[in-house]
Amino acid sequence: MKKNTFKVLFYIRVIKKILADRGYRGDLIELVRNTFGMNVEITLSGSSDGKFIPAKGRWVAERSISWLDNFRRLCRNYEDTLEVARQMVIIAGVAMLLNRLTAN
Repeated sequence: MKKNTFKVLFYIRVIKKILADRGYRGDLIELVRNTFGMNVEITLSGSSDGKFIPAKGRWVAERSISWLDNFRRLCRNYEDTLEVARQMVIIAGVAMLLNRLTAN
C-alpha cells in the first residue's frame, strides 16, 4: 500500500460523525454509512415560520474556516499541490494554537 493510503485509513478510523449540509442528502449518506461505517448527520437551517435559527454544529466549521482565512497563504489558492496546501493549513493551525498559548 502507498503512504497516502495509510493516511486515509487512519483518518477513516478517527472520524465517527460527519456533519453535512442539505445538499448531501440522498444516496451519499447511505454510501458513506455502508462503506465506512460513519454516521452522517444533515444539519437543517431555518424554521417553518421564517425565523433564522443557526444550524447545530455549523458555527464550529464556519468559525474555523474564518480563522484560517486570516492567513494570507490560505485566502487564495497559491499552492501547486494538494499536499502543500494541506501542510499550510496545518502550519496555520499550529500558529493559531501557539498564539493562544502565549497570549496569557
